[in-house]
Amino acid sequence: MPLYSSVKPSVQRKWIFNMPLHLRHKLFNAKLSEELQEKYGIKRLPVRVGDTVRIMRGSFAGHEGKVVKVDLKRVRIFIEGAQIKKADGTPVYY
Repeated sequence: MPLYSSVKPSVQRKWIFNMPLHLRHKLFNAKLSEELQEKYGIKRLPVRVGDTVRIMRGSFAGHEGKVVKVDLKRVRIFIEGAQIKKADGTPVYY
């Protein structure tokens, strides 16, 4: 069952933008590996801190690391090792 049942894209975007945090956790579903799919009989699970994930898109594609933090408010997942350096040399999660 969908979280919201509007046909209008603008209303769907508004729902995601104003979504309560306890429901926003469902936006962070990630596909499981083939072995885990067979083991648990499920294709996707929400990402949690401590999970090992592989980045599939972007400049860090192919990188594997542990989830350090899940920011529900900003819709961000911080992964160990996926960091860039600022001009002053301090590392920042990408």
